[in-house]
Amino acid sequence: MTIIVKTQFHWYIIADQIAAKLNANSYMTSMKCVKFKVGHKRPYWRAFSYESPYQIGYKERIIEILENILRELKS
Repeated sequence: MTIIVKTQFHWYIIADQIAAKLNANSYMTSMKCVKFKVGHKRPYWRAFSYESPYQIGYKERIIEILENILRELKS
């Protein structure tokens, strides 16, 4: 896969963070996350891929991502 310089990407990130208090002023944190590509924009395009009439919009894509994650969590 060739990445074109100056291409922009729109990611949706879901994270799970655990923080442990070490003392009055310090915490130790760990985080697990997954990221999903919502869309991209080539440098010579005027808009992101999800703004094309042939693609689903970014809100619909995020809803699809969340529904899939919810289905996985329930199984």
